[in-house]
This record gives sequence, C-alpha cells and structure tokens, in this order.
Amino acid sequence: MDRFCRLDRSGPHRGEDICSGRIDGGVAACLDFFLMGGAVVVPSGVVSLKRARALIVKYADQAMDFADATLVALGEELGISTVFTTDRTDFAIYRLKDRRPFKILPESPG
Repeated sequence: MDRFCRLDRSGPHRGEDICSGRIDGGVAACLDFFLMGGAVVVPSGVVSLKRARALIVKYADQAMDFADATLVALGEELGISTVFTTDRTDFAIYRLKDRRPFKILPESPG
C-alpha cells in the first residue's frame, strides 16, 4: 500500500503521498482503489513478520527495507516468484527460501 500511495507523479502534487490527506480526495481515492480490487491487502501475521525481520538482517548489506522484506516473505508464503517492480537491482539479488530468484516484470529491455 505504501508503494501505491506514492504514485502521484504528475500535476501540482507530484511526489506527494496521495493517501496522506493533504491532497483533496486522496484518502478516498486510495481506499477506492483497494475496494475496487485494484490490489489486495494481505494481512501480516507473526510468522511472516519474523521472516521479514530475518530477511532484513540477511540482506543488511543491501539495506533491504520493510516493503521489500514483506514482499519476499509474501512470495514465499504464497509460492509466488514473479514480482512487478522498478527495483530491479535489489530483486535481482533477493532469493526465496528455496534459493530461487525472482522473475522480475517488466522484463529488462534488450
């Protein structure tokens, strides 16, 4: 959700967090996106949060952030190895528990 909320890249609010309440209608638009099925909010339990913490420690030299750690942990939980991201550098390094790399979309040009 954090990544979605920072998608305003044009107009007078470029770069602002659209879910912060500082942009008129931003909070409602953010919630509407999820309510219409634009994305699924997956709850994090204790096990997945512990795994995210372990990943942050494991990838300390990459400065893995909480968002990336929870995505990796979620991929492991759901058996998903495909990730849609612009963060190609980090996700090319991260590995799932079974040591498989992620398939990164969109695919690299060339």
